[in-house]
Amino acid sequence: MPHNHSAPRDRDAAIADIRKAMIEKKLTQAELADAADCHEKTVQNLLGGRSVRDQT
Repeated sequence: MPHNHSAPRDRDAAIADIRKAMIEKKLTQAELADAADCHEKTVQNLLGGRSVRDQT
């Protein structure tokens, strides 16, 4: 099975998109967490580049 070497780059791009959207929509981390139905600490970890578990 081939390794997906673009995963970290894809994640970085996604985080950049999230940050951009937060600025454009003037969303706080707490508001984003509420909208995403997750804990604010999860948003902080994601934006900080730390690992987070997938939600189903």
